[in-house]
Amino acid sequence: MTRRRWLATVIVVLAMVLAGCNGHAAGRLTMTPVDDAALADRASYELDATDPFETMEAAMIREAIEDGSTTRNASRPFVRAERPFEYEGAYYNVSSEVVGQVQGYAGGVQIDYNTSAADGEAIAYEDLPAVDQRQLAPLFEGQYRDDGEGFDIAIPVSYTRAEATQSVVVPEQEYDVVVYEGNSYRIATDDVRERPLDTYRYEATKVADSDRELATHLTDRYAFTLSGLSSDERDVVEAALDDTYRAESSDDEPFGRVVEQFRAHEAVRQDSYSGEWVVVYDGQRYWADLEYGGFITESGPSVT
Repeated sequence: MTRRRWLATVIVVLAMVLAGCNGHAAGRLTMTPVDDAALADRASYELDATDPFETMEAAMIREAIEDGSTTRNASRPFVRAERPFEYEGAYYNVSSEVVGQVQGYAGGVQIDYNTSAADGEAIAYEDLPAVDQRQLAPLFEGQYRDDGEGFDIAIPVSYTRAEATQSVVVPEQEYDVVVYEGNSYRIATDDVRERPLDTYRYEATKVADSDRELATHLTDRYAFTLSGLSSDERDVVEAALDDTYRAESSDDEPFGRVVEQFRAHEAVRQDSYSGEWVVVYDGQRYWADLEYGGFITESGPSVT
């Protein structure tokens, strides 16, 4: 499971728990009309990094796409695999597999974006060894902010033993501050220790040359037609069109029956609490975002 999928699952579970505690909706459905461009956008990832983790991911994906494949030594994979990535107008699936193992060092590096707090032995980013520049680049190239006192974020780092001999960060941190584009930032290693590293090979496979081609593929594979609805089920769907229908409790039988219809078809993405589908209703194609955790028990749907 990738970092983001794990995090998303935790957030959804927490949301469901909080919903139960606060009397909020037990489920919801949003259906947004989508043309080819909108459908392709909904069902893919962009490489525009908005945080340090996405900066790490984007660098690996660009290499995999441009070179066909790329390798990284790490303690776990760092590329999302649920959706294709858009790159220069085309779309690519990126897969990963473990092809070997090496000994090295892994852990994290924290950074404090409060420049006034930077104190200690300093080194300019451009004077860092190349292995350290590559590892720390996501801390400086992504979008970031000072979240208050203390360190703001930590990213995972992995060094082979050979790389560690060149590093001033691991296994022993030699500098407290990195100066990047004139600003000084405090850094600190976090649980860096010697451990085995898996060698991951990331391979890119083109799945579509355009929005239209990807949308056609998605429609052919996933789209189903909502039909045969009762009047109260239709009320649920009508309320969800380009808006949101909220089921206030698991006693909402019409919503529960709509949930069953969706779950009877393959989703673009689905977990135990929510999913996303391509659906046709009254001749219009929609992207449906459905949360149903309040309607699912260990034995199946709670509404029949």
